[in-house]
Amino acid sequence: MGPRGIAFKEIIPKRPEGRPTVMTPTTVQKLEDAFSYGMSDERACAYAGISKQTLYNYQKEHPEFIDRKQMLKLTPDLRAQKTLVANLDNEASARWWAEHKMTDEFANKSKVEMSGEVITHTPMTPELAAGIAKANEALREAVAAPHKQV
Repeated sequence: MGPRGIAFKEIIPKRPEGRPTVMTPTTVQKLEDAFSYGMSDERACAYAGISKQTLYNYQKEHPEFIDRKQMLKLTPDLRAQKTLVANLDNEASARWWAEHKMTDEFANKSKVEMSGEVITHTPMTPELAAGIAKANEALREAVAAPHKQV
Protein backbone atom coordinates (compact mmCIF):
# COMPACT_ATOMS: atom_id res chain seq x y z
CA MET A 1 0.00 0.00 0.00
CA GLY A 2 1.14 3.45 -0.80
CA PRO A 3 0.56 6.62 1.17
CA ARG A 4 -3.03 7.32 2.17
CA GLY A 5 -3.93 3.63 1.77
CA ILE A 6 -3.99 3.64 -2.05
CA ALA A 7 -2.55 0.56 -3.76
CA PHE A 8 0.36 1.25 -6.14
CA LYS A 9 -1.44 -0.78 -8.82
CA GLU A 10 -4.13 1.83 -8.98
CA ILE A 11 -1.65 4.71 -9.34
CA ILE A 12 0.83 3.24 -11.84
CA PRO A 13 -0.75 2.40 -15.19
CA LYS A 14 0.07 -1.04 -16.50
CA ARG A 15 2.80 -0.94 -19.17
CA PRO A 16 2.52 -3.13 -22.24
CA GLU A 17 4.97 -6.00 -22.27
CA GLY A 18 7.66 -5.89 -25.00
CA ARG A 19 7.61 -4.21 -28.37
CA PRO A 20 4.45 -3.90 -30.42
CA THR A 21 4.10 -6.63 -33.04
CA VAL A 22 5.18 -5.99 -36.60
CA MET A 23 2.68 -8.61 -37.76
CA THR A 24 -0.08 -6.11 -38.41
CA PRO A 25 -2.96 -6.83 -40.80
CA THR A 26 -1.04 -4.82 -43.42
CA THR A 27 2.06 -7.00 -42.98
CA VAL A 28 0.02 -10.20 -43.23
CA GLN A 29 -1.65 -8.86 -46.40
CA LYS A 30 1.77 -8.12 -47.92
CA LEU A 31 2.89 -11.67 -47.13
CA GLU A 32 -0.26 -13.10 -48.71
CA ASP A 33 0.25 -10.97 -51.83
CA ALA A 34 3.88 -12.12 -52.11
CA PHE A 35 2.97 -15.78 -51.63
CA SER A 36 0.23 -15.49 -54.28
CA TYR A 37 3.00 -14.52 -56.73
CA GLY A 38 4.87 -17.69 -55.82
CA MET A 39 7.58 -15.94 -53.81
CA SER A 40 9.78 -17.91 -51.41
CA ASP A 41 9.57 -17.26 -47.67
CA GLU A 42 12.75 -15.20 -47.89
CA ARG A 43 11.48 -12.96 -50.70
CA ALA A 44 8.03 -12.60 -49.15
CA CYS A 45 9.60 -11.48 -45.87
CA ALA A 46 11.78 -8.95 -47.69
CA TYR A 47 8.69 -7.64 -49.51
CA ALA A 48 6.75 -7.35 -46.21
CA GLY A 49 9.72 -5.82 -44.38
CA ILE A 50 10.05 -8.52 -41.73
CA SER A 51 12.62 -11.16 -40.83
CA LYS A 52 12.14 -14.83 -41.63
CA GLN A 53 12.17 -15.54 -37.89
CA THR A 54 9.21 -13.19 -37.45
CA LEU A 55 7.30 -15.16 -40.09
CA TYR A 56 8.20 -18.48 -38.44
CA ASN A 57 7.17 -17.17 -35.01
CA TYR A 58 3.85 -16.00 -36.48
CA GLN A 59 3.30 -19.41 -38.08
CA LYS A 60 4.02 -21.09 -34.75
CA GLU A 61 1.33 -18.95 -33.11
CA HIS A 62 -1.05 -19.29 -36.11
CA PRO A 63 -0.51 -22.78 -37.61
CA GLU A 64 -3.47 -22.29 -39.97
CA PHE A 65 -1.36 -19.68 -41.80
CA ILE A 66 1.04 -22.42 -42.97
CA ASP A 67 -1.75 -24.05 -45.01
CA ARG A 68 -2.86 -20.67 -46.34
CA LYS A 69 0.71 -19.88 -47.39
CA GLN A 70 1.06 -23.20 -49.26
CA MET A 71 -2.24 -22.66 -51.05
CA LEU A 72 -1.25 -19.13 -52.05
CA LYS A 73 2.10 -20.36 -53.40
CA LEU A 74 0.15 -22.62 -55.82
CA THR A 75 -1.68 -19.65 -57.37
CA PRO A 76 0.77 -19.08 -60.27
CA ASP A 77 0.76 -22.80 -61.13
CA LEU A 78 -3.04 -22.86 -61.17
CA ARG A 79 -3.23 -19.74 -63.34
CA ALA A 80 -0.68 -21.17 -65.79
CA GLN A 81 -2.51 -24.48 -66.06
CA LYS A 82 -5.86 -22.74 -66.49
CA THR A 83 -4.40 -20.56 -69.26
CA LEU A 84 -2.85 -23.54 -71.03
CA VAL A 85 -5.99 -25.64 -70.91
CA ALA A 86 -8.15 -22.70 -72.02
CA ASN A 87 -5.85 -22.21 -75.03
CA LEU A 88 -5.50 -25.83 -76.17
CA ASP A 89 -7.01 -24.83 -79.52
CA ASN A 90 -3.78 -22.89 -80.08
CA GLU A 91 -1.22 -25.25 -81.65
CA ALA A 92 1.70 -24.07 -79.51
CA SER A 93 -0.26 -24.61 -76.29
CA ALA A 94 -1.49 -28.01 -77.44
CA ARG A 95 2.04 -29.06 -78.42
CA TRP A 96 3.42 -27.94 -75.04
CA TRP A 97 0.68 -29.85 -73.21
CA ALA A 98 1.31 -33.00 -75.23
CA GLU A 99 5.10 -32.84 -74.81
CA HIS A 100 4.91 -32.26 -71.04
CA LYS A 101 1.79 -34.15 -70.00
CA MET A 102 1.72 -37.00 -72.53
CA THR A 103 5.44 -37.72 -72.47
CA ASP A 104 5.29 -41.37 -73.56
CA GLU A 105 3.90 -40.38 -76.93
CA PHE A 106 4.95 -36.80 -77.58
CA ALA A 107 8.00 -35.84 -75.52
CA ASN A 108 11.14 -34.83 -77.34
CA LYS A 109 13.51 -37.68 -76.73
CA SER A 110 17.23 -37.35 -77.08
CA LYS A 111 19.76 -40.11 -77.29
CA VAL A 112 23.29 -39.28 -76.30
CA GLU A 113 26.11 -41.55 -77.33
CA MET A 114 29.70 -41.06 -76.40
CA SER A 115 32.71 -42.75 -77.81
CA GLY A 116 36.39 -42.21 -78.02
CA GLU A 117 39.46 -43.03 -76.07
CA VAL A 118 41.15 -41.53 -73.07
CA ILE A 119 44.56 -40.14 -73.79
CA THR A 120 46.87 -39.28 -70.93
CA HIS A 121 50.17 -37.54 -70.96
CA THR A 122 51.65 -40.02 -68.53
CA PRO A 123 52.51 -43.32 -70.18
CA MET A 124 50.98 -46.34 -68.45
CA THR A 125 53.78 -48.29 -66.86
CA PRO A 126 53.39 -51.64 -65.10
CA GLU A 127 54.09 -49.91 -61.79
CA LEU A 128 51.41 -47.28 -62.41
CA ALA A 129 48.88 -49.96 -63.46
CA ALA A 130 49.64 -51.95 -60.28
CA GLY A 131 49.21 -48.82 -58.16
CA ILE A 132 45.84 -48.05 -59.78
CA ALA A 133 44.66 -51.65 -59.26
CA LYS A 134 45.74 -51.51 -55.60
CA ALA A 135 43.92 -48.19 -55.09
CA ASN A 136 40.76 -49.59 -56.74
CA GLU A 137 40.84 -52.65 -54.48
CA ALA A 138 41.30 -50.47 -51.37
CA LEU A 139 38.36 -48.32 -52.47
CA ARG A 140 36.14 -51.40 -53.02
CA GLU A 141 37.02 -52.68 -49.54
CA ALA A 142 36.33 -49.30 -47.95
CA VAL A 143 32.92 -49.10 -49.61
CA ALA A 144 32.01 -52.68 -48.74
CA ALA A 145 33.27 -52.58 -45.12
CA PRO A 146 30.21 -50.88 -43.57
CA HIS A 147 27.93 -53.37 -45.35
CA LYS A 148 29.70 -56.60 -44.34
CA GLN A 149 27.68 -58.83 -42.06
CA VAL A 150 29.44 -60.24 -39.02
